[in-house]
Formats: sequence, structure tokens, C-alpha cells
Amino acid sequence: MAAGIKVFNADGSLSFDSGQFRLFRLIARVSYGAGDGGSYFTRRSEDTALVPVALNWYPPVFTLDVANSAIYWNFSNVPANYRWPGTVEIWAR
Repeated sequence: MAAGIKVFNADGSLSFDSGQFRLFRLIARVSYGAGDGGSYFTRRSEDTALVPVALNWYPPVFTLDVANSAIYWNFSNVPANYRWPGTVEIWAR
């Protein structure tokens, strides 16, 4: 019985097998306001390769503090009339 996704090269050799690799795992979903701020999230100790993924237009700059399991956001690069609340997901590899 097949499990996961497998991708093969044109010559028939296996290029990718999702049964052997984990792509990403969602570990946190954080809502943020229209101003600068931060939040803590929970993670496993092996989750060290983290990626913030914004789910809306005009996101702020996100900074991850892996040691303290915290995420911070800063709207300094976003014009004031485009600073809206939103959601950011934190993915672990």
C-alpha cells in the first residue's frame, strides 16, 4: 500500500519520497494587531528551523527568537494606511 507522495525523474529514478522527509509542520498560529508587538508560542525542542508565513496583505517584518519561543513583528516598512491586523503561521521543518 502506497504512503505519501513520490516524485520520479524522467528516467524512472526516485527524486522525492515524502515518507522519508518532512516538508513542514504547522506549530503555531498567532494573531497580531495593527501595531508593533510580539507573542510567545509553544514548540518542541527539535523544532529549530522555523519559518513565519503571513496570511494577509502587507505583512510586517517578523523576527523569530527560537531560544525563547517568541515571534516579534514590526510595521516600520508598511505605510500607515496599510497596517492591518492579521495572522501569521509558524512552520517547522
